[in-house]
Amino acid sequence: MNKKLFENEYVQTSLVFINQEQTIYSYRWKQANKYLSPEMYQTETRRHRDYIQKYKPAFVMADFQESQFIISADLQPFVKAQVLDKMVETGTKKLAIIPPEDNVLKMSIEQTLEEQTAAPYAIRFFESVDEAKIWFVKKDIWHAYAGKF
Repeated sequence: MNKKLFENEYVQTSLVFINQEQTIYSYRWKQANKYLSPEMYQTETRRHRDYIQKYKPAFVMADFQESQFIISADLQPFVKAQVLDKMVETGTKKLAIIPPEDNVLKMSIEQTLEEQTAAPYAIRFFESVDEAKIWFVKKDIWHAYAGKF
């Protein structure tokens, strides 16, 4: 089941319910986000923070395929504090990123995530939303064998 939370000319957000315990908070940036000022980008980022804090999703999917906004070095700490760190507090288990094809845009996302290597949630890049969804529901087979070797 999907529940649309918010949509404007820059972003669309929704919740996808896998089961009662597991939800995906999904947001998809649109091409028009290239017109966002840094302040407007911060407003949109705070909206993501608020939804993550409210719904405490097991999984978060950030779809940047259409994004045209470069996350500047000045904004990267803001995104980390407002979204990435909140995912730690809410118990998120996995973050899937679907990057844009543009290398400069992709690099700005990678730089934003650089310091999250010690985060308790897994972070992976995918070429499609469908690949990310499969990863979310796939069981970690190594957990089952953790104490047996």
